[in-house]
Amino acid sequence: MLECRACVGRAIRVIAGDGAYATALATRPLALTPHLTLTTTAAAVLSHQQRRRLATAAETRESSVQTPPFDAPSGLAPIEKPTPVSHSPKLRGGAIAIANEKAVRQQLGKLKDPIKLAQHVEYALRCGHPDSALDLCRRASRNMSCTVAWNHILAWHMEKHQVSKAMDIYNEMKKRGQFPDSYTYMRLLTGFTENKGHTAKAVSIYYSMSSPTSRVKTSIMHTNAALRLCALTKDMDALWGIASKLPERGPNAPDAVTYTTILQAIRHSSMGDEADPAMMWKLRQDAVNEGRRIWQEIIAKWRAGKLVIDEKLVAAMANLLLISRRMADWDDVLNLVLQTTRIERLVAPLGDAKRQTGHVRVDGQLDPKPHSAVEEDHEGFMPTPSARAFMPVTPIARTGHQLGSSSLAWVCPGNSILSVLIRACSMMQSAEAANRYWDILTSEPYNVAPDTANFHTLLRLLRVNRSAQRAAHVLYRMHNEAGVPPTASTYQMAMSVCARDHKNPNIVNVATTIIDDMGRHLENLDMNTLEMYLSIALTTNNGPSIGRALNRILAFNQVRLRQAKNLYQAMIGSVDTLLSRNLVVGPQAEEYWQQKRRKLDGLLSISKFKLTDKRRFEEQGWRGYGLAARPPAKRSTISDELSEYQGRDEKLKGERMRPPTSMDGVGGALARFQRSGNDERQESQDAQVPHNPWNSDDRPKTRQPRHESRMAPYNPWKTEHGFADLPGELDTYWSSESPPRPSKLPE
Repeated sequence: MLECRACVGRAIRVIAGDGAYATALATRPLALTPHLTLTTTAAAVLSHQQRRRLATAAETRESSVQTPPFDAPSGLAPIEKPTPVSHSPKLRGGAIAIANEKAVRQQLGKLKDPIKLAQHVEYALRCGHPDSALDLCRRASRNMSCTVAWNHILAWHMEKHQVSKAMDIYNEMKKRGQFPDSYTYMRLLTGFTENKGHTAKAVSIYYSMSSPTSRVKTSIMHTNAALRLCALTKDMDALWGIASKLPERGPNAPDAVTYTTILQAIRHSSMGDEADPAMMWKLRQDAVNEGRRIWQEIIAKWRAGKLVIDEKLVAAMANLLLISRRMADWDDVLNLVLQTTRIERLVAPLGDAKRQTGHVRVDGQLDPKPHSAVEEDHEGFMPTPSARAFMPVTPIARTGHQLGSSSLAWVCPGNSILSVLIRACSMMQSAEAANRYWDILTSEPYNVAPDTANFHTLLRLLRVNRSAQRAAHVLYRMHNEAGVPPTASTYQMAMSVCARDHKNPNIVNVATTIIDDMGRHLENLDMNTLEMYLSIALTTNNGPSIGRALNRILAFNQVRLRQAKNLYQAMIGSVDTLLSRNLVVGPQAEEYWQQKRRKLDGLLSISKFKLTDKRRFEEQGWRGYGLAARPPAKRSTISDELSEYQGRDEKLKGERMRPPTSMDGVGGALARFQRSGNDERQESQDAQVPHNPWNSDDRPKTRQPRHESRMAPYNPWKTEHGFADLPGELDTYWSSESPPRPSKLPE
């Protein structure tokens, strides 16, 4: 029996009950075991039905074939009936389940207009429901074109820095038959700009728009977005690859934004940290020369009327020139402004007999050699056609059959041009020219309103020239005339001007004027400015000046001095300097400053404790204070306060019986006697205990310690732990409401 493979297999199947093997053999009848033929035939029928159900997902009726139970004599396990597989509605682009499809269909019944659908999707995104908005777009893609709604979802994910999710939505959008438009690619490219690290993906999407099968062709807006991304990531190879394919003319020709982005990218890529300073300066000089060649192309198009130059483009070229260390490049900033705005130079050009350059530091050293624009300098720079790129130009003469205007569209100067002019004059140490440029641009006909950056640039110039008095005047003009609110950095720059002009005999008075101005315009005083003010006073080695600075700082409210640990230490050192150098006259003055020093020691201790406590709170939270969690706040009313006071008084004086108002006989006489005695005792106690306004019937009250009174918030750092009340930052850890006082804080 066991001489062939079939017999061995049947024997093993009977013993092991292998139903899977029986199903495999169901296609042929069993000649030697006819009692198994019915079971295998049923298995074959069920297997066929299962395959058909999985292929078509159609509902079939139950088969009339009855399978024997597991304990039948055949030994074969019954084949279970396959459970029907539930499929979600197959949508275009893939079977993706939609949550609550019935509600989505009801909403789409009211949003049959693509504009209304886009507005509803945008509203859902603002409310923070991106999944609902995506389900609406998936369902609506079957019947209408809703590209705008898909654009809203894509832009929302880009704003949330979910680049991978946005790319999945972009691919799903195309699979569902919603073709991306120009705004889709624009939002993708701008989103990649805000999310760095995806330059290759963005460039590939940009190049895909140039393919012959693309429905959307690139425009100059897409090009500018791609160039900006390459500029921010310093990918100059990708930037030049995109810029090299731009046409010379037409709607996709480069505009002012394109050239501005390229110049900014050149400057940004040359500002790297190089180990070798000589290599760093060489890279910067190469960047300046590259910018000069590009500017020649810009001027040629501007003269031909093919390009409109704006202030941002002029400022980008000027900032590129200012990264050089050659005086000729600094001087070309004035030529650039003259070329584009017709504002005359206020400094004689290089090589002129009136131009003195011996006082200007180049490479950290004075160079008494006069500079010329036509001779070779020490770096081997020879004049090239690009060296004359900033010469004054005239428009191209046009004949009668040529269209266009024969005049140039001059640039209107603004804040950016004002800043680069002041920076150039500062580097060439021409303070008088900078002040004249300021007066010209801020008056008629330009009327440039200076901003914070302009005032900061002017303060840097004044610091180079040690003009402390003018710096105080600039602060006055800043907030009184220009209406620009000063910041902490503004006062730091102004005080740095005073620090550089420390040899001025009136420097303490000027610095005090700046400190007074800061006290009027800043709520939280700047500690760095106050420390610089104190150091300026110490450099004078004058007792009255140092004392004036100390008293001026102490006159401020201590609440306005945030994190003043270093300031208090500097003030204590200043007091010690006064006493050790005998800069005070008389024993009364010495005693006065010793008292001030003790006060400063206390303020320093409090500031150290507050900083330590704040650091412990940030690291450990409420567990650092021995509490498992923040104690819940409990509100207390006036009636609760009065009842608590009355309860304490009753415990101290005991129970008192008030006699009725009308009593006759012996009982009335006894009651009147007791009442008179109580009144006498009341008068004697009132004379000893102060009047309590909370007591309505003028009964005596005992004074309670502050920490026991519920009229003030509980302070756990008082009484039990021996700490004093700490105003300022520590009080912010406790709510304005009074939390219940724990019985005992853990050790």
